[in-house]
Amino acid sequence: MAAPTPTNETQAPTPPVAPLPASAPPTPLDIGWIAAISAAKAVVIALAIDAWVNSSAPRYSGKAMRVRALGYAGGLLAVPILWRLRGRP
Repeated sequence: MAAPTPTNETQAPTPPVAPLPASAPPTPLDIGWIAAISAAKAVVIALAIDAWVNSSAPRYSGKAMRVRALGYAGGLLAVPILWRLRGRP
């Protein structure tokens, strides 16, 4: 004879899930960090664009500036892209 299978009547009720707490607005320090990081990334991107556009200029001659420009821009995007792919907000 087979063992009886549990039914909804014999299972314990699940406790209610508490609502998520409201998130607080960012602090001035958070805003400052975001602004500083954004400014640094913007400068790197601007310099990479300059190197890409002027890669034939004598100051960049023989320095693989187009490859570096792609590497710098890709390096800035690598971690955020990996975070998004793994589910980090």
